Amino acid sequence: MFKAKNILKYKDFIVVTFNYRLAIHGFLCLGTEDIPGNAGMKDQVALLKWVQKNIAAFGGNPNDVTIAGYSAGSMSVDLLTISKSAEGLFHKVIPESGSNLAIFSSQSNPLQNAKGYAKSLNFTNVDDINQLEEFYKTLSYETWMGQAFDFDDPYFFTPCVERETGDEEYRNMKKFIREIWHNFVKTGKPVPEGLRSLPSWPPVGANTSPYMSLGRTVELHSSALTEDRTRF
Repeated sequence: MFKAKNILKYKDFIVVTFNYRLAIHGFLCLGTEDIPGNAGMKDQVALLKWVQKNIAAFGGNPNDVTIAGYSAGSMSVDLLTISKSAEGLFHKVIPESGSNLAIFSSQSNPLQNAKGYAKSLNFTNVDDINQLEEFYKTLSYETWMGQAFDFDDPYFFTPCVERETGDEEYRNMKKFIREIWHNFVKTGKPVPEGLRSLPSWPPVGANTSPYMSLGRTVELHSSALTEDRTRF
């Protein structure tokens, strides 16, 4: 299975290989907005989306995608079969010697794992989730990579069951803001055309500036520039 040329004796196909983040770099799960978990699995989903978008340019068929893996890779294959984020991105699987039921397929207590590893690096304020997140965000690359994928390591970072971060209203608002910003980057227009839920931006004057307020609804306003607002 490891040598694609053996299979090519019987049928033509295109092999796509890739890298994804492992260990704590790929599977630190704090359940926060910035570190919800499963970065390594999301790398794999990103690859599958790339295949769907680009494989035809290499002579491949996006409607006939098979994913295969061995050991931890097989576990990933099995997890992808039950992941909603991967639905429709592949059609066949070849899992070899690994499944989503394996003991290493998921963390039973990802937050405790994160706390324990932080303590091993002499960080003590582990019960403050914001401080714990900041600690991991500011770790050096060398420290991140020092935690290898090792079955004997007491802090074994693998996929986790993510929890929702923030309330639904906040998530919807954040998604809405991202869409507005994406539109602005692409078109140069602050508000997408046809977006009836928002009025047009107020005019800009020498002493006034439009701004957006975020609350239960997204609103556009214009006000006089004051000392606490920056002039550009």
